Amino acid sequence: MVSLTLLPAALSFKDVAAASRLAAQKDRFRELEDEIVRRRLGGEHADTAAGARDNAPFIDLVRDLHRTNSDIAAAGYPLVQAAGLRSSSRIMNVGAVAGAR
Repeated sequence: MVSLTLLPAALSFKDVAAASRLAAQKDRFRELEDEIVRRRLGGEHADTAAGARDNAPFIDLVRDLHRTNSDIAAAGYPLVQAAGLRSSSRIMNVGAVAGAR
């Protein structure tokens, strides 16, 4: 997970760029989760009772990983917000804000 490699820089060194990338990982993981679930549910036996039963633990695992990644990514939010890079719901590009100053 990229998030775990960005976490120390973001928190220990107050690296705004790392914190911004860390926070953005939440959106990237959401995209991956959607793709994984879509592929899994679009498989051969997805419409059968056995297929649903077989898919449920896998989908639960992916959602649990998403929640864990979201908690890790949220660790970067205070630093990003203090730098003025966090809008109400999204992380702004670090370069765009630096160029505007």
